[in-house]
Amino acid sequence: MILVDVLIERKVNALSRPFTYLYLLKKKINIGVRVVVPFNKTNLVGYVINIKKEQRNKEEYEKESDFILNEIKDVIDEIPILNNELFLL
Repeated sequence: MILVDVLIERKVNALSRPFTYLYLLKKKINIGVRVVVPFNKTNLVGYVINIKKEQRNKEEYEKESDFILNEIKDVIDEIPILNNELFLL
């Protein structure tokens, strides 16, 4: 299972932390690309800041973390639009 940490593009201080999403699409995904994610009953654009493989399946992860994983809806960019310099900002 692939988990992706995403920073949501929204001007609210409470959203200044990453949110974790499940990635099941066949498109290639990289750090620094934009993705469409479900958030609070709407779809928003976010930026991938971390990609990690998880050994547990979705059910095990949700049970142990007490957190429901939502799936990334789409990958917008083929190549990253954020480079290391922009990440440091």
